[in-house]
Amino acid sequence: MKLTLPYGDSTTEIEVDDDRVQAYIEPAHFDKRDLKDLLRESLEDSYALSLEEFLKGKKSILLVVNDLTRPTPTAKVLEVLLPLLGDRELKFIIATGSHKPPGKPGLKTILGEGVYEAHKKEVYSHEAKDDVFLRYAGETSRGNSIYLNKMLWLVDGVININSVEPHYFAGFTGGRKSFLPGVSSYKTITKNHSFALEEGSQLCNLEGNPVNEDMEEAAALVPKPIFSFNLVLDADNDVAGVFAGGLRESFRAACEFTLTKYTFSLEEKADVVLAFVERPMSRDLYQTQKVIEPSKLALKEGGVLIFVSQCDGGVGPENYYALMSSSTNPHEILMSIQQKYKLGYHKAARLLEIATWADMYAVTDLEDHVLERVFMKPFSTAQEAVDTALKEKGPQAKIIIIKNALITIPQNKA
Repeated sequence: MKLTLPYGDSTTEIEVDDDRVQAYIEPAHFDKRDLKDLLRESLEDSYALSLEEFLKGKKSILLVVNDLTRPTPTAKVLEVLLPLLGDRELKFIIATGSHKPPGKPGLKTILGEGVYEAHKKEVYSHEAKDDVFLRYAGETSRGNSIYLNKMLWLVDGVININSVEPHYFAGFTGGRKSFLPGVSSYKTITKNHSFALEEGSQLCNLEGNPVNEDMEEAAALVPKPIFSFNLVLDADNDVAGVFAGGLRESFRAACEFTLTKYTFSLEEKADVVLAFVERPMSRDLYQTQKVIEPSKLALKEGGVLIFVSQCDGGVGPENYYALMSSSTNPHEILMSIQQKYKLGYHKAARLLEIATWADMYAVTDLEDHVLERVFMKPFSTAQEAVDTALKEKGPQAKIIIIKNALITIPQNKA
């Protein structure tokens, strides 16, 4: 089998004997549909709550939308949605979570220039560390004190627009994430994300997932009624499905749809897994971790996980790499993370955990010593890495090749 696969903005080639390839997995192909048609259909067949019912008696609406770290086509949704809201007073808040607020150009990109110019006096970005903009909403069963943006108390109703995809510790993005982390305080987000170190916090898992359950409890504390739009995107970031209605109901429906499109059934795990990381996740090691995480599900214990990611932007945040390289023993770093958790440490923990049961081979632009310090063996080409891994695992070893590992999720039949 000879394949040409992505490497940053270029490509790379590999060749593997057919009898060594257990599976070659590509992202699912979606039928291309017009977004306006999908939105209208979702409103005609909404989950638990119709938009007409939601809008009754409401004079003011807060629209909670994603920042630029998510590919949600908010501006296109607003083109269809805003005319349906009539002459109600509208406010907009960018659900940045712990991210930096976008500047004026970013706001125009998110909302669309026309919407931004028409409503710019009522466009706000969430500030997770500014207590002036926060209000206590209650406490979850896990002891997380929920502080939310005060804007939620200043309107009659809330509409959130989000996109749903598998997430390595929350189960899925979307839905309740508009509120936690979207418009929560930094301390609330930190507490929630600390649950990512617990066993149930896994990819595509909602039930028994402490991160998800804490998020859902937080969303239930939002003081005003919520109408939700949850979009599912394909590999090209085109909208493949829209699910509208009650927050929990539309989110769960979107998750079910996502499972049918983003996952593939795995008969048996492989000795070697080769995962290709596409833009934008291939820009640095920090983002690449999101792709490594699902790939490990296809790997046997003691196997070799090869990831191909240009990482032309480096390793990512300095504190992330400093933590990852703070000891020559991954178990020691994992213990330190458990004892002194800070926001973001869970990402390092997930990568380090793999190093305790598998070998990681890396094909990147990073210098060899940078990778070696974080328990990865560097290779200059994907072909070299594959040949070495198969030779090391023996003549009977098989390889699974995953083209876009971010949206191609292995699920073990057993």
